[in-house]
Amino acid sequence: MIGGEGVCRSGSIPSHPFRPPRPSTAIPSTIPNQQAAFHPGSAACSRCGLRTPISMTHTRHPNALAALCIIRNKPEGHPRSAISSLALFTVTRRGRREADFQLEHRFFDPTHTRAEILDGVIQRIPPGAELLIRQAGPAPHMMQHQSGGQSQPIPPTDTQILARALAGSTILAIHVGDRQLTAAAAGLGIVLPGPDSTPIRRRRRAPLHAQALWAIYTAAFCPPVERRALFSAHLAWCALERARLGVGAG
Repeated sequence: MIGGEGVCRSGSIPSHPFRPPRPSTAIPSTIPNQQAAFHPGSAACSRCGLRTPISMTHTRHPNALAALCIIRNKPEGHPRSAISSLALFTVTRRGRREADFQLEHRFFDPTHTRAEILDGVIQRIPPGAELLIRQAGPAPHMMQHQSGGQSQPIPPTDTQILARALAGSTILAIHVGDRQLTAAAAGLGIVLPGPDSTPIRRRRRAPLHAQALWAIYTAAFCPPVERRALFSAHLAWCALERARLGVGAG
């Protein structure tokens, strides 16, 4: 179980009774090229974490796909960087027109170690599921130069730790800018908190980012019919979640 406080929500949604979301430039019918969809058009090798080219041809949505968003108090690589929250959004296909959605969101404090948090993530990923994770910056160099002319290895990134622990699984670490993530979220009817938002709202953005990340993948890889069915199912699931939680559509 992922440590820390949080919530876990799930539901099975048949997609066919619902209309697809309104067209939006945030989720185009086709992605022109790899550069536009996944800068710089690469994914992390499941064994070593190194970036390798990926194909942009339409396939099918994986039977199970987990989108992971990790929020840190400072950029990864900063000496005082720590994980403050994360969200794991898992989509499981049920036939051609149905899907299960599960959203798990956790908050952490300084008493939670990085190893404990990531181990909890690994345990929560369904067997055989593909993992989608946002790579915030360029792939790190294997060595960094310190003063005095000596070089020391830098610690592995979150993505590299997950890739090594999930050797044999398919892991896609994609580079997505804030603007693209915001646009994809808008296409799902989600408003992401901006830089002027309160710290509490920013801390709660992980579930929204995870869903937007899934939307970007789905728009890029899934054929139009499947894409519309999945987005329609997600729209219905969100409506049921709002009703369950007593949250207004506005």
